[in-house]
Amino acid sequence: MKSFSRKARSVRLRPMMQSDEALFHTLYTDPETMRFVGAPWTPAEAVERFRATLCRRGKTVVTDRFFVIEEKSSREAMGICGSSHYDRANMRVEVGVMLLPLGRRAGVGRGALMALVDHLFEEQLLVEVYARIVAGHSAAENLVKRASFLLDMVVRGGERDVGERQWSVHRSTWRASQRPAAEVIDVQRDRFS
Repeated sequence: MKSFSRKARSVRLRPMMQSDEALFHTLYTDPETMRFVGAPWTPAEAVERFRATLCRRGKTVVTDRFFVIEEKSSREAMGICGSSHYDRANMRVEVGVMLLPLGRRAGVGRGALMALVDHLFEEQLLVEVYARIVAGHSAAENLVKRASFLLDMVVRGGERDVGERQWSVHRSTWRASQRPAAEVIDVQRDRFS
């Protein structure tokens, strides 16, 4: 399988499940991981939000899809990614990637993000995928740029927060030839259609 960077590991995405609660807590309660996202959650908040996330999972067509990013050969968890905030009027959905320190150093973000976008664009109700990034978060901006996202100069659905920038990729410009060295597994298609 072709690698997406010399340092990158091959990854796969699988649906998040109950056994991933510790990973979820580790990511969302860690001040370093959350520094560009918001205040770290308390352990009690993480428990409550994890349960809510699992309950919402897959109930709408393109939102609330949450995946664990695993190193392909070892199945070691490196982070999570998913979709939220579906804008029906503009047929667009927000995506996000949260990586453990090991995942950030391993170069898995691009492959995971591209696999997620590929997966989401299989839905006909979606024409655009976007990411909101806090100003100054150069690692996240580099990630979306490497995944073919462009800075979105148009604000849709309200005013833009001056402390963030939106990056997006449109279905018509998504390059299937840039398929990542990642795969999405164990997703029941009929559940989302």
